[in-house]
Amino acid sequence: MLDKDHYINLKNGIFDMTKKADLDHLFTTLSTAPERDKLAVFFHGGLTDMQSGMASAERIMERYKDIGAYQVFFIWETGLLEVLSTNLSQIYNEPVFQQLLMRVTQFAHAKVIQSAGSIYICQLLQRADTYLPQDVTFDIVLLAPACTFKLFSDTLTKCAQRIGSVRLFGMSDPVELADVLVLLVYPHSLLYLVSGIFEDETDTPLLGMQRYYTGEAPYNVQDVLSSFAYFNVPQLQRIVWSLASGGDGLSSGVTKHGNFYSDDVTLKSLEYILAKGLQHSG
Repeated sequence: MLDKDHYINLKNGIFDMTKKADLDHLFTTLSTAPERDKLAVFFHGGLTDMQSGMASAERIMERYKDIGAYQVFFIWETGLLEVLSTNLSQIYNEPVFQQLLMRVTQFAHAKVIQSAGSIYICQLLQRADTYLPQDVTFDIVLLAPACTFKLFSDTLTKCAQRIGSVRLFGMSDPVELADVLVLLVYPHSLLYLVSGIFEDETDTPLLGMQRYYTGEAPYNVQDVLSSFAYFNVPQLQRIVWSLASGGDGLSSGVTKHGNFYSDDVTLKSLEYILAKGLQHSG
């Protein structure tokens, strides 16, 4: 089912498999599709090479084919070698990617989903606030988001009104600690690795890690507290920490970072959200 009318492929911030003619055809198809009023945009996470990204997108598209939404996948090279050798912040700020975000979201009310993809989502919201009408909002689902609290807090400050509804799925800290990234080399999860090594400062608070949601020192800095307050609204149930059995749209059985798109419990939650909306779950 996955053809070039449903995915955009980039490498190092520029077109790779996707050509201009492909992109033009995607937008033409989208503008006349029966599902054009409901757009689901997926951004995959880190440590995903091209082959895995395509395979994951194919599975998701097949599973959610009957939800009545037009699905678009952003697929880029983020295998282990790319993560270790590329400054990802440069890719996120590439003008071509920012332009694509605006074009793909101008057709419909959009739901946007997905880890390193959370950085793209924050960029999307900030760019949308510059170029799109004030009444355009997005429903956001974050899966183990690897963006910093600072980036998300800055996004809230600039354009919180662009978020219609939001839900964050992540692993509880005991589960995160038990997720061994590389046996005998790094004993914890991908997010622990990013927080501890890849950011400018060691132990940088990342939005998808439960350990930073205590509201206590040393993580009681303003960026963390403002995001904490935004998510910690009990009646809205904006966070799901696995393992969780919270009912429709609020359950997850993920025990490894790479399983958010293969865990059946989480996929059922996403399916419910895509079909019914965040405001109807919980």
